[in-house]
Amino acid sequence: MIPTRNRLLAGLLVAVLWVVGVTALVATPAAAASAEVVRWSGPDRYATSAAISAKTFPGTVPVVFIASGQVFPDALSAAPAASRLGGPIL
Repeated sequence: MIPTRNRLLAGLLVAVLWVVGVTALVATPAAAASAEVVRWSGPDRYATSAAISAKTFPGTVPVVFIASGQVFPDALSAAPAASRLGGPIL
C-alpha cells in the first residue's frame, strides 16, 4: 500500500509548511492544521516563479537564468548552474 501525502505529512513534526502554487491547483494538506502555512503563488506559473524569486533572492543577484516555462526540463536543467552561481531561475 502506498501512503497518501497527508498521511506522510502527518507523521512529520512540521512547524512551517511552504506551499507553492495557487490554491485551485495545489491544495493545502490536512497535515498543515498544526503548522503555519506560507503560500507563495501568483495567477499563473510565471507570476508564481517571480514571487518565489522575489522572496528567496531579495536585492540584487549576480545572475538570472531564464526558462521558457513551456516544458519542465528547461528549468530543471538550469538548476545546478543557478545554485552554483547564486541566482534564480525565472
